[in-house]
Amino acid sequence: MSGSQGLLASDLLGLLEHHAAIRPQRPFLVTDDRRVDWAGIHEDARSVGAALGTLGVGPGDTVLLSLDNDVEFVQAWFGVAAATAVEVPVNPQMVGDRLLHVANHCQARVAVVDADVAARLVEFGTGMEHLRTLIVVGPAPVASEGVEILSFEDLRRSAGELVAPRQGQEDLSAILYTSGSTGPPKGVMVPVGQHQANAEQACAASGLRADDIMYLCLPLHHNMAQGYGIWPAVRAGCTVRLAQKFRRASFWDEVRGSGATVWPFVGGLLALLSALPADPADHLNPLRVAYGVPIPPTLHRSFEERFGLRLVHGYGSTEATIPVWSDQTSPPGAAGRPVPGFEVTVRDEDGSAVPVGGVGEICVRATRPSTMFAGYFRDEARTTEAWRDGWFRTGDRGDFDTDGQLWFRGRIGDAIRRFGEFVDAEEVESAALDCPGVAEAACFAIDDDVAGQEVALAVVAADTGAPTAAEVRAHLADRVPGFAVPRYVEIIAALPKTETGKVRRYELRARGLRPGTEDFRRTSTASHRTIPATERDHLHG
Repeated sequence: MSGSQGLLASDLLGLLEHHAAIRPQRPFLVTDDRRVDWAGIHEDARSVGAALGTLGVGPGDTVLLSLDNDVEFVQAWFGVAAATAVEVPVNPQMVGDRLLHVANHCQARVAVVDADVAARLVEFGTGMEHLRTLIVVGPAPVASEGVEILSFEDLRRSAGELVAPRQGQEDLSAILYTSGSTGPPKGVMVPVGQHQANAEQACAASGLRADDIMYLCLPLHHNMAQGYGIWPAVRAGCTVRLAQKFRRASFWDEVRGSGATVWPFVGGLLALLSALPADPADHLNPLRVAYGVPIPPTLHRSFEERFGLRLVHGYGSTEATIPVWSDQTSPPGAAGRPVPGFEVTVRDEDGSAVPVGGVGEICVRATRPSTMFAGYFRDEARTTEAWRDGWFRTGDRGDFDTDGQLWFRGRIGDAIRRFGEFVDAEEVESAALDCPGVAEAACFAIDDDVAGQEVALAVVAADTGAPTAAEVRAHLADRVPGFAVPRYVEIIAALPKTETGKVRRYELRARGLRPGTEDFRRTSTASHRTIPATERDHLHG
């Protein structure tokens, strides 16, 4: 096996075998206190896979994984792949009915979990419809009737011969449950070919090489860490410095100490780092490139200059991978252009293509088999709803400019329509982040009998000092259209987020206005800006 195409055509176990043969003693995974080389991780994958086989885990069977970022997660995940089974990674912070739903819905009979998750699962008792074996990292809880408890360390060290067939591109690699902002979480079925496409994209966008060191601080149960962190590293043969989580205060010290050259990110991490007090040594770090979404346009160039690296933007989802990546010609804020192997279009509600410059729903399809999701697990209705005329309807708004660059305009459900005008929440947030003293911002709708919806903005102050609500609004008045200037501004301690840093705007909408939120009710004389005629009619009618 040689060359990138040969590596791309291989399954995960084949890639590990390749690197174990040519760089056996090179470190693959480095944590705060441990190091695993390529020969070691290859052997771990084979031994765990063989042991899972003795428990009856075979091709296509699901195995639930719920662990913190550490070596055991990767060993278990690779062992599941070696057994040609399907990993179901679950946030170890998940509790209650949501955890029980995922455990039952994925139909896994075996789970590899930490001690806290094991205790939660055992408490469900007969409520668990399928789980019969818990393989525990750490001290094991007392087993309940019908549930066997095993030690992961004993499993990893057990002797056995791996007899499972090798995975093909069309075989399922993972079932990734979405954060489920509305209704129960959906299980996105990810084939092996999709994870291979993830790796190919990230390697091409970042120029990832075997001599790189990747700093990975994203949760391993999430696709950004798996598809765009571990998989690219395995394809390129580079080292992964795995952090337990993102730690803003020590982030740059950890990067410098590890010698990391590449960093995949997600969510508002750029804004959080930008809010740190400036240091003349900010640019003295080994990172050469970072890639992820979103990149606020107001932070893009300043972040690159301050920290001495290149940022690569993109657009995608768990279902559609990242089919759009930026390059050196992409202006700040643009997601980039579609990459080979994918077609991306913008369509209206009737499914017709929207002309260049027009905003519509972003739709994606692959030109190679098994490089996008294979549907939602045990949910034919939602799978059918997501596809129309051969296109995956992402639920995101966007438009293409005349240069072929895609611009993401937010979730359709996040759209704000005020007096008939559509407000771009991303535009308002980006402008707010350019205000001195603002670290994070989230724009959302408040229902209003007169305007239809009013614009609200929640702001988190930077460490360097907090602006007033009036200062934030005055800053925005000169930077966004008049109809998009927020009526409501709240200075908030923290934004509600998913475990990967995405802001839960729907929680802000559902929560509504809180005491202390400033209400800048507009009148024809309250601002120097020009009020649209439609708004004047409502205000004076």
